[in-house]
Amino acid sequence: MIPLTISQISEIVEGKVIGDGNKLITGPAFFDSREIILNGIFLALKGEQVDGHDFALQALSDGAGVVICNREVGPSCIVVADVVEAVTKLAAHVRQIISGMKVIAITGSHGKTTTKDLAKHLLSMMGETVAPKSSFNNDLGVPITILECQESTKFCILEMGARQVGDIAKLERRFRPDVGVVLGVGSAHIGVFGSQEVIATAKSEMIINLEPSKTAILGSYDDLTINMRNLTKAKVMTFGEKSNDDVRATDIEIREGFAHFDLVTSFGRESVALRQAGRHQVTNALAAAGIATAFNMPIDK
Repeated sequence: MIPLTISQISEIVEGKVIGDGNKLITGPAFFDSREIILNGIFLALKGEQVDGHDFALQALSDGAGVVICNREVGPSCIVVADVVEAVTKLAAHVRQIISGMKVIAITGSHGKTTTKDLAKHLLSMMGETVAPKSSFNNDLGVPITILECQESTKFCILEMGARQVGDIAKLERRFRPDVGVVLGVGSAHIGVFGSQEVIATAKSEMIINLEPSKTAILGSYDDLTINMRNLTKAKVMTFGEKSNDDVRATDIEIREGFAHFDLVTSFGRESVALRQAGRHQVTNALAAAGIATAFNMPIDK
């Protein structure tokens, strides 16, 4: 978290300060009062069964620095109309002021979390990298991840999921990724969206909204995904197992459940032995290799 005073945070989120506005907050945002982040921002979220406002005083007592809430709940809080919108505004501000940080956003019907973990491992060899600790991929999880970043953060990896058309577009416009990744379009959540074509429309929002100077990375495993290349002005990189993919796997073999293959990128060709079981992990590994290649990581590394 970029250190900010309570008054500075309040100005960014358009809230009302209760308590000492000069207090400096150094911890990121969190919403589980059982897992306190010292001098962090406790988000008093109201759910269907639990109201975070009921735990705000205890959170402050246990070491939280301030509460963002809908009503006054203690000696150190910022009262706002919408807690999720407030933390989104704060995260968008933090993303803007860390000028040297590159943001990578990943979406797709499957493989987001594994690809995120592999990409974090790779990018961490190039600089300080922040990624979601779990599948934080919605309008709350994405800003919480951003708020973990500091001035020294070089890469921030985000997962972006969608419950409906428009969700990814909203997140993408707020947090402006430098690299947008669509792993693939499958049948997951087809009961919600109605068809794969509608799922593709939701996922394509990542690509449509990329600025021309940015990079889109697309899996070539299904036509709905690869055809998204026609929807963006950004540079397009593809990954898969076809001869014309920019990042591809060749000579794939499965040995005792683990994939072995040759990885081919613009930097050359190297053999790979995955340590994650399953043929499907090749796809995730290629996506992660595509992300690393987009930032000019040599293939031997």
